[in-house]
Amino acid sequence: MPRSDLAAAIARSVGTGLALVLPVAALMVLRLFPPLTMNPGGGTGWLAPLALGTVALCSAVSVIPLLSALVMAGRLSAGAAGLSATALTAGSGALALAGPTAAATLPNSGLALTLVVVGAGLVVAAWAGNQTLADERSRWLGVIVALVLAETALGAALLAPGSELDPATPPLMLAAGLLAAGAAGAWVNRRNTIAALGSVTVALAAGLLAWARPGTVDAPFAMAPLLLTPPLLVLALLDREQRASSDEIVTALAPVAPPLLTRLSTPPRSNHKLEDDSAERDRLGREVRAALAELTDARQTIALQRSELERATDVDPLTGVASRSAIMDRLRDEVAVARRYPHAVSIVLMDVDDMGEINAQHGTAVGDAVLRELALRMRVRVREADAIGRVAGDSFLAILPHTDEKGATVFAEAIRDRATQRPVSTGRGEVSVTVSLGVTTMRSRQELTADTLLARADEAVASARAGGGNFIAFDRLHGLARLEERPPAASEDDKADEGREA
Repeated sequence: MPRSDLAAAIARSVGTGLALVLPVAALMVLRLFPPLTMNPGGGTGWLAPLALGTVALCSAVSVIPLLSALVMAGRLSAGAAGLSATALTAGSGALALAGPTAAATLPNSGLALTLVVVGAGLVVAAWAGNQTLADERSRWLGVIVALVLAETALGAALLAPGSELDPATPPLMLAAGLLAAGAAGAWVNRRNTIAALGSVTVALAAGLLAWARPGTVDAPFAMAPLLLTPPLLVLALLDREQRASSDEIVTALAPVAPPLLTRLSTPPRSNHKLEDDSAERDRLGREVRAALAELTDARQTIALQRSELERATDVDPLTGVASRSAIMDRLRDEVAVARRYPHAVSIVLMDVDDMGEINAQHGTAVGDAVLRELALRMRVRVREADAIGRVAGDSFLAILPHTDEKGATVFAEAIRDRATQRPVSTGRGEVSVTVSLGVTTMRSRQELTADTLLARADEAVASARAGGGNFIAFDRLHGLARLEERPPAASEDDKADEGREA
C-alpha cells in the first residue's frame, strides 16, 4: 500500500477508535463520582437538548442522500438506512424541542423507543444487501413506508416520556443495542466495514444510555456515538455505489481487454490482507497502456480500410479510370458549374465495336486486356481538367469542360486514331479493334442536365454503330450525323489542341 493511502487508513482508524472509546472513558470517569444532576433552571439543563439537537442535525443531513439512493437507484438497503436516519432525526429532534424540562428524565422511554426503531431499520438494511426495487412506484412506496415508520419514533419521543414505559427504559435500550449489534454482524458478513461501524455506534450508544444515570450529565456523553452513525451510513452507501459503477465499467469494457478486466473485476481484499501492491499497479498500468495502443492501431487500420473502400468505389478496378458513380458525379458537377458560370461543356461516349465477338473468340481475359489498353490510350490523351470514366462494360465517357463541338470532334478523332491505328497486344496475340463515338455539347447558357447529355451521347453512339461502326456521330441537334471523313493534314496533337477552349 502506498504511504499516502496507509496514512489515511491509519488516520481513519485512529479517529473512529477515539470517537468510540472517548464516550466510554468519559462515562466511566463520571461513574466514579457522585451524579452531576442536570438542573433545568441552571446552565447544565441545556446539555441534553444541545446533544439531542446535534444528533438530530447530523441525522437530518444524511436523510436526503440515503432516500435519494432509494428513489434513483432503487437500493433497498439505502432506504432502510434512510429509515433509521429519519427516525433518529425525528426522535432526537422532538426530545430536543422539549427543552431543559425533559433533562431530568433523560435517558427516557422515548429515546429508548427511538433507538429501537433505528436498530430495526439497520437490521432491514443489512438483510437487504444488494437487493433493488425495479419499478419507480415501488421506490416511492418505500420512501413513504420509511417516513411513516419514522413517525413512530416521533410519536414515541413525544408521548412515551413520563408514562408507565419509563421503568422499561434500560431493557428497551438493551433491545435496541442487540438489534444494532445484529445488524453490525450482518454487515461484517457482507464485508461492508463502514456500515458495520455505523451499526456499532448505535449499539454502543444504546448500551451507554442503559448504563447512564437518569437526569445526570451521563446521558449527553452516552449519546456521543450517535453523532458518527449518519456519516458512516452515508459513506457505506457511497462505497457501495462506487463498487456498482466499477462493475458497470468492467462489463462495458470487457470485449476490449479481457485479461486486464478480469483482474480489475476481482473483489477487493479486506484491509487486514492488503500488502504492498505497487508492482501489481505497475503491471495493470502497462496492460492499460498496451490496450490503449491496440485500440489506437485498430482505429488507424479502420481509417485506412475506410479510405480504401472509398477509393474502390471511385475507381474502376479493371481499367483504373473513374467508376460509373464517380464519373457521373463529376458530370453533374461540371454541368452545374457550366450553368452557373456560362460556358460550354462537351462529352464523348466511346463504345468498343463487336466486344461480344472478341470475348467469344479470344476469351474474356483478352477482352479485359483490350479494355485496359483502350482506357490507357484515352488517359494519356485527356487534359488535366478533363475526366474519363467507365460507364458500362465496354463504354467509356470523357468529360471536356470549356470545349465546344469543334474541340470535342477533334478529341474524338484523336481517340479513334489511338484506338484503331495500332492493334492491342494481349497474351494470345494482337487484336485489332474499332470504336464508335458519340459527341454532344451543352452550349453556353443552355439548361440541360447530366442525364440528358448522356442520353444524347448514347443516341449518337447508336447512330455511329448503325453506320457499321468505327464512326464518330453527333447528337440530335446535328441530326445524328456521322463524321465519315477525317482531315488528312494535321497531326494528332495539333488536331487535339485545335478548337478546344483554354
